Amino acid sequence: MAKRGKLVVLSIAAFVLAHAATAIGSWQSPGYWNAFKYSGMPVLGQETGWSSDYGIVRGRCNARMVSALVGGPRGAASDGDSRLVATLRGPILSDTPAVNAVDRGCMGHTLELAPSFFAVRWTNPDTHGTYMLVPMRRLNLHGNQCRLFSAQVTLDGNSLPQRGTACRHGHGDWHMI
Repeated sequence: MAKRGKLVVLSIAAFVLAHAATAIGSWQSPGYWNAFKYSGMPVLGQETGWSSDYGIVRGRCNARMVSALVGGPRGAASDGDSRLVATLRGPILSDTPAVNAVDRGCMGHTLELAPSFFAVRWTNPDTHGTYMLVPMRRLNLHGNQCRLFSAQVTLDGNSLPQRGTACRHGHGDWHMI
């Protein structure tokens, strides 16, 4: 009888784990994100108007591709080209010199496309800084669509964390507030 009870428990545990792995492996919109409330914000899997997600939906920004679009370490357009890649403007990480147009592009595109609480990482090919940006919840401030986020840059072994809020002004044009 005791063996049969253990077998039943193990069978149930295997069933639960198999179904949990299936749910984790596929992206499902979180129940707290009301897409109709934020209809101007793209929803993962929805047409966004961008030619590429630059790896954002897989959790890694393709910084080399973004670098080619914004013109390298200093950027042909210092804050990136909002027609090709979203951009985050304003003081970021106390305006660490390591934050350039490539990082602003990865940050802006992450805010534009990543679901809430989804970490996106990248390494800047020019500065070799490593970044992680986690968009938090979406909110509406005075008619602007905004996102809270946390970010962290690691450069030469030093880690600089920051939390902030950025608001969207037009197609992919994010501004720190």
